[in-house]
Amino acid sequence: RYRMGDGNPHNEDGELLPVDIAKNAESWGIKVLKVHTIEEFRDAYRQAEKSEQAVMIHIETNLFGPNPPNCSYWDVVVPEVSRIESTQQARKEYEEALVDQRHYWKQ
Repeated sequence: RYRMGDGNPHNEDGELLPVDIAKNAESWGIKVLKVHTIEEFRDAYRQAEKSEQAVMIHIETNLFGPNPPNCSYWDVVVPEVSRIESTQQARKEYEEALVDQRHYWKQ
């Protein structure tokens, strides 16, 4: 839920921004599958799994609804350059884990 900030980017009371994430993804050439039920999600997941192109499964949810906690994935990249040894180790582990990821974007 992206909102206007009135100078404070963390203002939760501002007006909603008119952001259409599905259309934004489509503008980048990503195939968007919109789903409303668990069965539609399962079908979309099977389609996405077989696809040779990037696919986004778009699910409208209620921020305050009965959504399972911590059910999303966001790749937060570990900094590539750091003087901190633990961050350097975390970057090494991050890069090793990338090998097992499926790459959707083909050039």
